[in-house]
Amino acid sequence: MLRDVLNSISGIGIFPTIALLIFFALFVGAIIYVFRMDKPYEKLMSELPLKDNSAPKGE
Repeated sequence: MLRDVLNSISGIGIFPTIALLIFFALFVGAIIYVFRMDKPYEKLMSELPLKDNSAPKGE
């Protein structure tokens, strides 16, 4: 039933192509962002989960 409904819509075939292009553009953008990231910032972010900057409770 869903296939019949989608086939009755004219121009529906362009949406998978648009979705693929959007996904590809975001993926390439993320890769470019990672490679252009400053090295000190990258090091800071990579160590962030390992740092213990919180004060002990009760103080």
